[in-house]
Amino acid sequence: MTKKRKRSILLSTGFLCVMVVVAGILRYLWIFPAHPWETFQQYLDFYVYSDMLAHWVTAQKYWIPGVQWSYADLMYPPGTGAFIALLFGPRMERLWLFLFAQWLQTMWIFFGTGYLTFLIYGRRAGMIALFIAAFSFPLFDYAVYMLSETPFTSLLLVAAIFMALAVRQKRHPYFLLAGIFFGLSATMKAIGLVAGALLLPVFFLPYCWREQLRIRTLFASFFCAGLLLVIVPVSLLMTVRNHGEFMLLAHDVNRMALVNHGDLRDVVLALPDGGYYMNGAPTSYQKGFSEKRDIDLQKDNVIMQNIRWVLDHPFHAFSSYLERTADYVYGTLPLPTCCGRFRPLSYFSGLMLFLFIFVPAVAWAMRGRERFSRKECLLSLTILLPLASLPLVAIISVTEPRYLHPFVPLLIVFASAWYERKFARAK
Repeated sequence: MTKKRKRSILLSTGFLCVMVVVAGILRYLWIFPAHPWETFQQYLDFYVYSDMLAHWVTAQKYWIPGVQWSYADLMYPPGTGAFIALLFGPRMERLWLFLFAQWLQTMWIFFGTGYLTFLIYGRRAGMIALFIAAFSFPLFDYAVYMLSETPFTSLLLVAAIFMALAVRQKRHPYFLLAGIFFGLSATMKAIGLVAGALLLPVFFLPYCWREQLRIRTLFASFFCAGLLLVIVPVSLLMTVRNHGEFMLLAHDVNRMALVNHGDLRDVVLALPDGGYYMNGAPTSYQKGFSEKRDIDLQKDNVIMQNIRWVLDHPFHAFSSYLERTADYVYGTLPLPTCCGRFRPLSYFSGLMLFLFIFVPAVAWAMRGRERFSRKECLLSLTILLPLASLPLVAIISVTEPRYLHPFVPLLIVFASAWYERKFARAK
């Protein structure tokens, strides 16, 4: 009589339940006990500064009829401010609802990472992804703060899931929904638009598809329509706020001005409507940079100044670009956790991310013959091309680990597939 094969613990309901409980408890402990406050004002005093203060000020303006938007209010896409305003309500006092919504989003990111991995590489890899995601600190680090990272990660993950479903099932509505959610993610962080736009060439790679060009063009049209359904009205809104001067999503000049012009620590912008706006990169402070750049936004063309500097200093520009790309991974520590008593945790989690997620993910992606076989090509590109937005943006903008962390679920997909293959071979 043949022995009944023992079922892997990875596939058991008990393992899934344990991971859900562990993930929920870890996220609760981080958002609430680890960041205590007694009054709303205490929360504002302890945990709202830098980018968070800008989002908080913007959120309050959503509830003021006839408010005038200043140039400084347009430095970030409008989604984060709108999200905060919606949760806090007209009186801007529902802090518990905001934090609970943040906890729910971190749990969705945990589940969504496993589901995306399941769609692409199967159930075993999906369960491994849940295990990794449960303990991945970057997936819930920012949930206690008024930052764009948590809602951006949630929306980006939904977009990636719909894209994977669309590629697998070849259904038009999924392509439309993927485009819509990439567009929504861009209202939180503009890189979401870059991540979505990079997927457009996929529709015109005949090697990866069995469908004819006419069908693929139709798929691409649905995807583009989804993007435009969000980007066009948001662009119109931002243009109105910018007093009629065209604006796509935000004024990104403050981040562009910090690079391709020497070793800059700070940029001081003289605003057209009066006043000044100072911006600095946490990575520049950690590296000990000391240079400051003054810009008059009515007179200076930042992009042309940067191009001229790059042409005059090509080697410095290239080495700085490599540094900025490394800053995503482990060159520096992420704000705001690196600034307080949890700095050692930030350091340790970055090391774990590099060793146990980034390295296996790269090892999996480097197997080009498998990843770009006719069978896997589309699904591999669904993960790789959004990730490619990171080194692309580093060419023109400042970077830090916080900008990589919303893309960690995509890295976990590849890392989980690598681990699953290793475990299978070990048996």
